[in-house]
Amino acid sequence: MNTARIQNTLETFFQDSARWSHPGRRIVFWYDPEQQFTSSFNELQLEGVEKLQLADTAFTVKYHLLVEQPNQTFLLYAPFPEPAPQENWLLDIQKSGLTFSADPAALIYADLGLRSRGLEIVIREHDKFFKSPKRTEALQAMGISPDSDERGLLLAMLSVLAGLKVPDAGTLIRRVLLGGLLESDNALWSDIERFISPEAFWEVVQEHTDFPKQNPSLNKLFVQLLITHFAKSLHSTIPCQLANQVITPGQRAYAFIDQWMRDQQDSLGWKILSSEVAEQLHIFDAIENLEPEGMALRKAETLVVKQFLIAFVIHSGVWSSRDKFLGDVYGLVVHFYRGDRSQLCGQ
Repeated sequence: MNTARIQNTLETFFQDSARWSHPGRRIVFWYDPEQQFTSSFNELQLEGVEKLQLADTAFTVKYHLLVEQPNQTFLLYAPFPEPAPQENWLLDIQKSGLTFSADPAALIYADLGLRSRGLEIVIREHDKFFKSPKRTEALQAMGISPDSDERGLLLAMLSVLAGLKVPDAGTLIRRVLLGGLLESDNALWSDIERFISPEAFWEVVQEHTDFPKQNPSLNKLFVQLLITHFAKSLHSTIPCQLANQVITPGQRAYAFIDQWMRDQQDSLGWKILSSEVAEQLHIFDAIENLEPEGMALRKAETLVVKQFLIAFVIHSGVWSSRDKFLGDVYGLVVHFYRGDRSQLCGQ
């Protein structure tokens, strides 16, 4: 490992206050069980930092740190494995400081400015992702919080694959769906499988939309999001044959689709995907017996239902243009929604 890289990382360790939970002097422990970096340690020149190679008894070291130089900042280099907690007589001091390692995962961990040591393990487990300097630099440029947990780090990594500048669960899910509802044809999904894991993505989906992660698929996700949004727009007045695909409680799923439909950049993609699943939903068969009065739409939601229906109308050839459809939509609704309400769930 390049000594200059180690020096730069250690300087950041000592100088970045966000990494430290307390003011005052700072102590960094560096365990090197294979003694690979002894020469690098000897070459280091860190301003204001006293280097100390651990060789004496723990009592002698403690006396030096706590009594003789209680205000001095230290880099403690240990050319041996980290002791078990019950055998580590310097554990109290180590807990108040930071632990450094010079292997690639540890350096990435340090560069990201993270506090939870468990995230170093996450980085090691995803070495394929971090083998790309471009991905690693993009992740670092996001400036993720030092207090990030595993979920936060994985969301940021997934967001990098999606080409995002900041971690964003909603936009990430949208980008994956826009890549195609068939996993085998979706390039972004292939990257997720290769560099992170589908499980990490479905965790994000469940947290952001309440979509259950049992036996998930991209097509199933989009269909259920669409039906849930439609059900919420109808105030839960929905045909029984669609009711079993409604996500509960549904508020997050509704908000996700609502935001997507109103997004100027991605709304067209939503319409295209909607038309792709039109035949799967059998929307006209499902709603032909609903009455307009049963819809009970708020004024602000009429556009939502228009946008939902337009994909299916144009797809089936009833109208040839969006403008003509919007002009006649309510006549269409009245036409298709005549009949009794015995087919509605809860009626």
